[in-house]
Amino acid sequence: MENRLQRLWQRGIWHARNENLEAAQACFESILARDPKHGPARFRLSMIAARRGRFEEAVAMAEQILVDDPNRPEVLAHLARCHLLAGDLDLSRQTAERALATPAQDAVVIDSLAVVFTQLGDLPRALNLFDQAIARQPDQASLHYNRAIAFRGDGQPEEAERDLEVCLTLNPLHSKAHWALAGLHRVTPEHNHLDRLRRLEQATAAANGTDELVSLALFKELDDLGKNDEAWAALTPILQRRRAAAGQGQHGTDTDALFGALIRHCDAAFLAPAALASQGQTPIFVIGMPRAGIALLGRQLGRHSQVRASGTRVGFARQLRRQLAISGMRPFDAAMVEASLGTDFAALGERCRDILAKESQGKAFVCESQPMDFLMAALIARALPEARFLHVVRDPLDTCLSILTQPGNEVLLPQQDAEAIASFHVGYQAWMQHLHPLISGRILDVHYESLVEKPEMVLRVVCAFLGLRYESSLREGPALHKRRIGRSRAYAGPLAAAKKRLQSALAGP
Repeated sequence: MENRLQRLWQRGIWHARNENLEAAQACFESILARDPKHGPARFRLSMIAARRGRFEEAVAMAEQILVDDPNRPEVLAHLARCHLLAGDLDLSRQTAERALATPAQDAVVIDSLAVVFTQLGDLPRALNLFDQAIARQPDQASLHYNRAIAFRGDGQPEEAERDLEVCLTLNPLHSKAHWALAGLHRVTPEHNHLDRLRRLEQATAAANGTDELVSLALFKELDDLGKNDEAWAALTPILQRRRAAAGQGQHGTDTDALFGALIRHCDAAFLAPAALASQGQTPIFVIGMPRAGIALLGRQLGRHSQVRASGTRVGFARQLRRQLAISGMRPFDAAMVEASLGTDFAALGERCRDILAKESQGKAFVCESQPMDFLMAALIARALPEARFLHVVRDPLDTCLSILTQPGNEVLLPQQDAEAIASFHVGYQAWMQHLHPLISGRILDVHYESLVEKPEMVLRVVCAFLGLRYESSLREGPALHKRRIGRSRAYAGPLAAAKKRLQSALAGP
């Protein structure tokens, strides 16, 4: 029996490492069929459930493990992360604190808890924990990378750069570190990483094809230096691989059906039965296309004394999926729009308000900056009639290029070529034009170019819309750079089809 369990365990670990989650789950379930109290197998099944976006299932499994062994720090750290992903921020904090109180924490557990505190927005606490983890295991590259990301979020780019270089010294193939390093600063002819990136790209191509993050880092640095032809050449293999993946059905969401369902179902009658607005915190949702400047505006508003910038922690989409009992990994699609129509919006609103109150830190406004929330704006407006929306608008072709040159992490975005992104942009524009009159007075368009060129004027308008007094603190922080405005003009040839698609939509039928 012992040998059989060992073989199943080894096979399950191998499948999990190779992303074959179905086979891994079958192995671990076979172990439990023979030994129902097998803690490591239960832990792995909880991790697999979390990987699949089944966060409540993952939480239940982890909590059952802790009934038998309440002081397992690695399980508590995993549980804290699951609570965070499920949108239970308070439980996530409590569980992380409980994990820190257990004895014999190793560097990996401390690092995991530091990542949780980073995502909860408690960067000082996170940085302290990263320091502890690195002191225990200074030769672990991933620990330096994670601390670098926290430093970057805390506005300490020099410290982030130092940690990223240490990470790459320990592991020269750490592609996330190469990508993060390229994005920290605008490189110059005197200070760049082109030679290192080119060597790594060539070695990767010789071995197994293309590393997307390394090629994107190379594109970014070549673009910074105005070497546009070389930059596009670095991007081309990535787009070829994305097109191949799209052809194999890996980007299967029907976005035309999604936008059609939104426009068809979310009308004046849908928004009419809104409940009375809450007298508590006012939620601000900064929405728009990805790479349009949503995070930028959210950070600036967070400098106001009455605004708590929550980033993406409130997570209306997470709360909606939870209420509908839908996996967190499933993309928002037409079927989910239709499933949402019959939900209890009053209960959904109260759940969100409870999170807002806990996140507010006593401030009157809580600002959520999640680009793809524009798809859920009507649902948000129904559940939270007190919500205000800041819709960030950017030049469509600049937006398409910026999305194209980012990692392909957003399932709904067809990032295989610029024309596909332009088609998505056309659907987005049609939806926003439909939505605007439905929530008139609750939504304000903020143009990215104006925000960068005339920040004080735009921020005064934003404050007036929100009912806030303008504060000089809103203009603190790094200077806003205008060089990204009109960036797409340098790639007029490769973007010609996308431009034609956007223009044809403006011309109408």
